[in-house]
Amino acid sequence: MNDYIAKPIRLEELRKAIGQCRPLSPREPIDVKSLESMLKGSDSFSPELINNRIYRYLQDIPLKLEAIVTAIEDGNLEAFKRATNALKIISANLGANRLNRLCYELDTINSYTNLQ
Repeated sequence: MNDYIAKPIRLEELRKAIGQCRPLSPREPIDVKSLESMLKGSDSFSPELINNRIYRYLQDIPLKLEAIVTAIEDGNLEAFKRATNALKIISANLGANRLNRLCYELDTINSYTNLQ
């Protein structure tokens, strides 16, 4: 994204800038090798375990995204930090590297003290 968003961050400007972003080149949403290597150390490694973890992750994503949007709308920096960090961690744990990197970028907004 080449657009600059000045502080204080306004939700409408952020939405507009994100809406103008072009998608990155197609990639696998989950790095299966990362996920397998993480789970292979577990005594209960199985395809069912992987499916269960991915299913719970997919169920949790909308909640985490809603928490991020609500924090921005409310101007609540602490809630924003918690929500982006939580999504970043669960994404990294499941090998969702692309979403993890996006959350890391969102995390850099934590230095702003005035979300609007």
